[in-house]
Amino acid sequence: MKHDAIWTAPDAMRRDSGKPRGEAQAPALLRFADDNFMDALQALLRDAPARLPEYLARFETWRDGLPDPAPSKPAGMLAKRMGLQARTAPPESKRSVPARPPKLYQPAHQRHYLVAAQLVCETAGFPDRAIDRGQQEQVGFVLRRLLPAAGQESAAPENWDEYAFVAGTWHKALGEKLLADDEEILPLFPLNYATGTAAQTRPRRLLAGLIPVGRREAYLGAPTQNGNAIPDSGEDPRLAVFDADVAGPWQNLLDRVVEFNAGSVNLPHDFIDLDEDPGKAYSALGRARRSLRNQFQTASWYVLLDLLAYLEKHLNPVWRVVTGQDAASDLNATPALAAVWSALSAASQPSGKIDSLSLTQTLQDGMLNPKPLPATLAGALQAMAGGLPYTAAKAQAVAAALERVAPAYAHVDPHADWPAFIFPLADPQFSVAPFAPPLDAAGVTALRGKIAAALPALEQPARIAAAPVGTAANLAWFRIRCVFRRPGCEPLHTSLLSNPSQSFEMAGFFDPDAPARPVRIGLPIDPTPAGLRKFDKKTFLVMSDLLCGQVARFKKLTLGDLVRSVLPWPLHKSLDVGGPTACKKDGGDIGMVCSLSIPIVTICALILLMIMVSLLDFIFRWLPWFFMCLPIPGLKGKK
Repeated sequence: MKHDAIWTAPDAMRRDSGKPRGEAQAPALLRFADDNFMDALQALLRDAPARLPEYLARFETWRDGLPDPAPSKPAGMLAKRMGLQARTAPPESKRSVPARPPKLYQPAHQRHYLVAAQLVCETAGFPDRAIDRGQQEQVGFVLRRLLPAAGQESAAPENWDEYAFVAGTWHKALGEKLLADDEEILPLFPLNYATGTAAQTRPRRLLAGLIPVGRREAYLGAPTQNGNAIPDSGEDPRLAVFDADVAGPWQNLLDRVVEFNAGSVNLPHDFIDLDEDPGKAYSALGRARRSLRNQFQTASWYVLLDLLAYLEKHLNPVWRVVTGQDAASDLNATPALAAVWSALSAASQPSGKIDSLSLTQTLQDGMLNPKPLPATLAGALQAMAGGLPYTAAKAQAVAAALERVAPAYAHVDPHADWPAFIFPLADPQFSVAPFAPPLDAAGVTALRGKIAAALPALEQPARIAAAPVGTAANLAWFRIRCVFRRPGCEPLHTSLLSNPSQSFEMAGFFDPDAPARPVRIGLPIDPTPAGLRKFDKKTFLVMSDLLCGQVARFKKLTLGDLVRSVLPWPLHKSLDVGGPTACKKDGGDIGMVCSLSIPIVTICALILLMIMVSLLDFIFRWLPWFFMCLPIPGLKGKK
């Protein structure tokens, strides 16, 4: 007759009579502050298993100076024959330990954590339960995430709901001691040790597993499924994609218009032609506005391309109407989708004039090949798709040309790969009163609102975006349960789950409480030319022809040019770096391989860092806590 199996804490911790029964049956969290933690654990179990409680995980910060347990030392041969225990470490000094759950740091912080438990038979003496591999019995542990229900965010994490990790998603656990279908089970490995005296030893087996703290970001970024939503801002995650690809870049263009006009409010609008014509004299404002318009049109094409791709993926019915494959009346059954189409077809460029010229005339004046200006945003999207009637080949050709084009865009003689239409989403002259178009910041916000209202009408993909930042979804609280599975006995005997371990928090890589590994960066001791020339240049930078050309544009700039570019008139002088071109040699495009010395680069980086830190210290006042130097007597650069 087989006894029922139960999960308990390690034997040395279970014998602590001061612990309640539930805690004595819960897995223990062990902390190690050395990369050789497995050797240390094996030596501990071999020499002094009673010292295992010294390695329990506790809350710590790098300021606390939490001492590491002294390594165990095996007893001598005489002591072993006399049945004496191994020498124990000196007692720790009494210190106040914060009464809060532990925070588990990452291996990069030189911390490693194990979950430890014992699977025993529920009978006198709690003998170890044998695991029959022939019957496919297996042991492991599951990581359960703790998340608050709506309105319970202020409650203690121990009272939050458990979520099981299934196929890369979090599912609300149906029962705390029930294993979810296909739930991820992490491995436990056995460690043997002995208890008792030398005259009467008792072999035991400890089951331990490495807690994957390094996967913290993967766990936090995983969404939930089956309606068990993580408490968040309430927005559809597909809206975050729209913000990143469309609304964000578009709003940045509009912000640059505001900044441009705020800096030139006292300068006259004394030019009309915006093209590069060396025979015409332009004011400083004219040259700046002409250059800015070229940049705005370039960015606008890419925003339109991303908007078209977004509609195709997330609002496909609207995309089909935009590309002429369906009629607009097909959207009437879904008012939210019809509202998006109405917003796209109503958003138009301004109809006002400056110096008696319209936007089309102003943009096209002097162009060798004038381009059409679509009347609405929907028309611009149709042009970006290759025009009507729509074909996938035409749309792919326009997108491919826009992705491969290398020369910068210029109104006077644009490269053939640039689209055959113009449609700036912002303009440094027409985007100021009284020429504010519908495509202003309020118009972008209104379009975003209509898209947000239309998204719930369509099915949401299984995984589209991570949980929003700054919500309860990013609280990294977890607990662990050990698992004993007997597939041959199911469903009469289901998987056996242990009591929960102590709740703990996983620390991020840049957690301010995290300890740090000692990092020593050896700068060159001899910084003279004689010393620096000894360093071999074994670090190589490989640059394409385009990147090589971009770097070459800035080689002729000096620090004085950079300073004058930000000074007001009459000291201001715009940067003149020319247009982007590829590096060429003997008539062909070439790339470059540049070699450099990392120690010398480190000196440059340190000097620039100190300059920037000193300047920003006027704002942050952080210098006393940022950089500290200690004297090293006798360390000389030259002997």
